[in-house]
Amino acid sequence: MDPNACIERTADAIRRGDLDEAAAAAGDLVEWLDRGGFPPSNWTDLIHAIAGPRMPEDGSELDDE
Repeated sequence: MDPNACIERTADAIRRGDLDEAAAAAGDLVEWLDRGGFPPSNWTDLIHAIAGPRMPEDGSELDDE
């Protein structure tokens, strides 16, 4: 089990809107961690997939630059 690949699998599924696959991938990671597996180093990839792009605090659109 590669927990980093599992995070990528979860994040990709979220980006595609495939919540069944996202739940399955997240469940695989939880089982891995429950059995004492090491955690992924790329947790932020999942956070970005869930949160999407950050918006400025003033609510204005982000520049494409």
